[in-house]
Amino acid sequence: MKSSVDSASGSRDARVADRKEKLECESCVVIGAGVSGCACAAVLASRGVATTLVNSALDVTGMPGYGPVLSHVRPEEARAVVAALDALPMEMRCAWLSGSLLCRPELTEVAGLIVDPRAVSLRVKWVLEQYPQLQLRQALVTAVQADGDGGWIIRSAFDDELRASYVVVAVGLSLGGRLTVGMQTLEGGRYGEVASDELLEVLRGLGVKCEVSSLSVGHTECATFTDLPSGSVAMERLDDARRKTTKRSSAAVSADPWFVWLEAVERWGRESAVWERGVSGEERGPAPLLSYSLERNDYVRPSWALSGSTQNEDCGDGARDAVVLYPAGLATAEWATAERATGNSVDWDMPQEAHRSRPGYEVRAYVVRDVDDEGRVSGLDGIWAVGRVAGASSYVESLASGVRAAAAVAAAAGPTTSCLESE
Repeated sequence: MKSSVDSASGSRDARVADRKEKLECESCVVIGAGVSGCACAAVLASRGVATTLVNSALDVTGMPGYGPVLSHVRPEEARAVVAALDALPMEMRCAWLSGSLLCRPELTEVAGLIVDPRAVSLRVKWVLEQYPQLQLRQALVTAVQADGDGGWIIRSAFDDELRASYVVVAVGLSLGGRLTVGMQTLEGGRYGEVASDELLEVLRGLGVKCEVSSLSVGHTECATFTDLPSGSVAMERLDDARRKTTKRSSAAVSADPWFVWLEAVERWGRESAVWERGVSGEERGPAPLLSYSLERNDYVRPSWALSGSTQNEDCGDGARDAVVLYPAGLATAEWATAERATGNSVDWDMPQEAHRSRPGYEVRAYVVRDVDDEGRVSGLDGIWAVGRVAGASSYVESLASGVRAAAAVAAAAGPTTSCLESE
């Protein structure tokens, strides 16, 4: 497993010749190491497909960039969410779910899973580094062009080249991405990232049809509480969850999606606990299974969803918006809103010191319009698009699209054998 960082120094010809020799046999290049890109790369590598995963910044590999809510699950959605998570390789599923918090349907009308984005990113990157067939590369991809032999050439901002038979575009909302934060407009699909403007123009030149999409991202608050605000909802760690349903007939079980959800939760909890024990003493280095605690014992632990309201300053009539905060940064006592709140102040039922660590913002970017269910881009043989750039609207949809595309690429690449090192 190798991880490399692009360098602007040295001879371009020497760099290209060296890397071309090493990467001539690559089957697939995945552009973008977000939620869908990492899922796609993991499935490909686990099936023995030589894969390079390229991202403009490797330190955010696998980072869920738009808040801590992995899924909100309503009864009619339970089976689809379970199927999407079950389709991930076991080690990637555990990287997502270990330490996650469960919001049970008995307590609220909507069940769900809450994750710590930083912890997920560290674990996902660790898992990816264990695949022998997977390389991680840091580079800003600016162009994709046909090589004349049925494959593709992928170029970076430093004019380095990768060659592959198949390309998966998983760049999220970075194609022409712009963030509106208050009165400011910044480039990129997420805070601190670079917009893929050049890649957008290249894809358009290849005939790819794109359309504008937008996403509202909630703000984050840093706050500690000695008492729970009213309306707070308790959650529990996934690996502590136990099925809380009674035995019923097979017909009743098959008709109840909540039973399917809770059964999966119990299974995932057991699986994650076993995985954590197995990787804690790895010779390759332990997986980063972060254990958080706050300095004072009398603080409310970050295992609650907190209800409050915001003063809507955009309206002159004193209108207020309901807001729910979910635990986002357990080590830093951060809480994130599920949706963007327009107000500048949050009111709670008791005095507390809090500050907004990141304002809400709006993202506008271009997404690929013509893709099939497996992510194939219309009119371009060998190119797929997955995740947000292909129209996914949630982490679960992004994971599922990455898995589907990887299965299609692996089938096109031909018979392979799993090369994941045995646990």
